[in-house]
Amino acid sequence: MLRFHLLNAIFLTFVLFPQSSFAKTFISTDDINLKQITEELRWGKGKDNHISTIYGAFLLAQSSNTQMSLGSEDELYKKANGLLDQGDIQSAIAILESLVKQNPNNFAYIHDLAVAYEEVDKKDKALLYFQQAIKLAPNNSICHYSLGRVYQLQNKINEAIAEYKKAIELDPNCVQAHNNLGVAYSQLGNYPESINEFQAALKIAANYPEAQHNLGYAQAHTSLGISYFRQGQYEKAFGEYQEALKIDPQYPDAYYNAGLLYQKLNRLDEAVKCYQTTVQLDPHNAKAFNNLGVAYHQLGQNDLADSQYRKALSIKPNFKEAQDNLNALSTK
Repeated sequence: MLRFHLLNAIFLTFVLFPQSSFAKTFISTDDINLKQITEELRWGKGKDNHISTIYGAFLLAQSSNTQMSLGSEDELYKKANGLLDQGDIQSAIAILESLVKQNPNNFAYIHDLAVAYEEVDKKDKALLYFQQAIKLAPNNSICHYSLGRVYQLQNKINEAIAEYKKAIELDPNCVQAHNNLGVAYSQLGNYPESINEFQAALKIAANYPEAQHNLGYAQAHTSLGISYFRQGQYEKAFGEYQEALKIDPQYPDAYYNAGLLYQKLNRLDEAVKCYQTTVQLDPHNAKAFNNLGVAYHQLGQNDLADSQYRKALSIKPNFKEAQDNLNALSTK
């Protein structure tokens, strides 16, 4: 059976740095509190942080140029899929490269090769092969979604938006495309449009309760909450984080962003609890350790702040914000 491997939907998380009033050595470009919040694209954590498998021979049928593989070629393709599932991406790439060389018009081989290159962070090659796949299957919504995702990772937001819109035009029920389009609009500061897209994703996913988690339902609620947060609609933001946690009580990014919200409202004890839960669920989240340190610092518990900054740096040695925060503590 042919298999197409798709990465999880992208969503936004934010990092809160200390307020400039504590020490001028902290990261700060001005004295406006939220200007010190930065944003980045991140993949989902925990049990979803892997290549998920979608069985989709129907995708193949969308391309008149695609041929089914037989015999040893089919066995090689199955082997490549197995290697992808096992996390041996480089070996899978080697097999897929050879298959594409022999079958330059095979949509399945090209698409999976693009996804494999994306997984090892070779975005230029991923982009090239997704573009080739679209030439073979121009009406394939998942290909346009995948290409948009790579553009977004390259910070080519307008190009990403165009691809997500095309994916939605071809498949109005593509939850991932709506979700990522919402993220893209949020990156451009267009929060009303981002809210529209997150709400569209949630409305679609509501029709598939058995697949809500796989479709990023909790992610979409969290992303919607972030957009409300950025607009200062804190009650709505908190409501979305709560909805995310109803769906997935072990979802670390909902706790993380709830921590940011509590920190913004100066409800520091509650922020600490949220960050503590975040790092329990996602012990490699350097930014959560950093923000937990900030909360302790704001509470005047500098010894605890020191330990959290050091934990952040043990995970990410070049984490400038955590290092600056730690240095600021030593100067007091």
